[in-house]
Parts: sequence; C-alpha cells; structure tokens
Amino acid sequence: MCRVDIVANQSEIPGIKLRKGTDGPELSMVASFADMLHARYSSMGGASRILIVYEPLVDSGYPDLVVLRYTQTFMKHWDDTRCKLGNTDLKVLSFLLSNHASTEGIAKTLGFSAKAIDASISRLAESSLVFKKGNEWKSYKRDRVFGIKEIVSYEAKMQSASCVHRQAVMNKRFSSSSYAILFSKRPTTTTKSLFAKTGIGLLADGGRSKVIAPQQNDLPKNYVTLRFNEWVGRCLWRGTLV
Repeated sequence: MCRVDIVANQSEIPGIKLRKGTDGPELSMVASFADMLHARYSSMGGASRILIVYEPLVDSGYPDLVVLRYTQTFMKHWDDTRCKLGNTDLKVLSFLLSNHASTEGIAKTLGFSAKAIDASISRLAESSLVFKKGNEWKSYKRDRVFGIKEIVSYEAKMQSASCVHRQAVMNKRFSSSSYAILFSKRPTTTTKSLFAKTGIGLLADGGRSKVIAPQQNDLPKNYVTLRFNEWVGRCLWRGTLV
C-alpha cells in the first residue's frame, strides 16, 4: 500500500504556511474529497508516497488542496546545507534548471545584484545542486534536484464556476495538473467548454464525478514547485515525515 499523509494544520508539519479554512459547506466538501483521495491513493502500490496539503501558501494565493507525489531517492544527495537555502537561492536554481549562464548573466536576467547571486551560487554549489563549466553555471539533472514527481492542485467552489476556473488556471503555473471541484452534479455546456479549452480538469458532485480530464504537464521547474520540493526534503531530513 502507498503511504499517504494529510496535512491540515500548521503545527503538524512546520515549514510552509497554511491557511485555516472557514467552517462551512465548502470546507466540508473539500474535506470529504480529501478523504476520497486518501482512500484512492492508499490502495496504490509502488515506491511513491503522497502528501495531501490543505490550503498551502503559493505566490498566487491558497489552493484548497495540493497533492504532492514524491519519492525519497533524492535524499541520498541531501545534507544539512540544503536546509539553509532561501527564496533567492531557489529562484536562481529555478533559472538554472532551464538555462546555463555566468554569474553576471544570472544577475542581469533575474534582477539581483552580482553580490547576491554570488552568495546564492555558493550555497547552491555547497548543496551539490549546481556546478560550473567554463564561465557558466549549470544545474545537475532533475533527478538529483527533485524528489517530487507530480503536483496536482484542486480548487473548490459551491457555485461560481467562473471564479473557481480563474483560480485553477493560476494553479497551472506550479502544477502537473489542475482541477476545479463544483458542488453541482451537472455543469452547463458553457462551463464544460471553458474548462476543456484551458486544460483545467473539472470534477462535479463534490469531486465524485470527473467531467473534464485535465491537461497533463511535465512538472514545472519554477520557484513555487521548488519550494514544495525543498519543504518535503527538509521534512524527510528532520524526521517530521518518516
């Protein structure tokens, strides 16, 4: 069976900011759906582990649920220096996952001072995440950096399809796939067309019925994705996830 953990309280696994949901029918719908996800993932086999997180802070707000599928293989490259990486360091690493550049080129592209980039590069190199080839910095392969293999985000609304759609579109930036959950059992044709055109998955009847399958994307290499990845790694390193 697959190991599945649910994090709904800030004190359960510290290190990332969670928002406490407002009691009411929408939160009840989300909680019921999280229980369904827990049962579904628990029946899976394989080496992956699942973390279901309630309302974590990302740069665009607080998604109702984020599901992180991860393996522990990247921990063989981990040490305590990686736990000290800050936001600027992760933005530099995000850039180097898709590019290679000199210190000056990184500073110019990201808008940081050369001194700040030098300090970030030093921490990333000490953490065995980047290396220098000639005059340019590069990141190591993804498998060395990422333990997270998939991020699935969910937004839920009792009524407003257009509102939940806007939020779900924003979640695509850091997700492998993004879903919206509606209380309605029969979304309108217009609603279904909107979600199909934008690659957002649509679940009806509180998540019990899949109406539109989401577009499946490679795991994004941006700063938000890296924050989730480093959070999981630090929790594993410190023993708050075992």
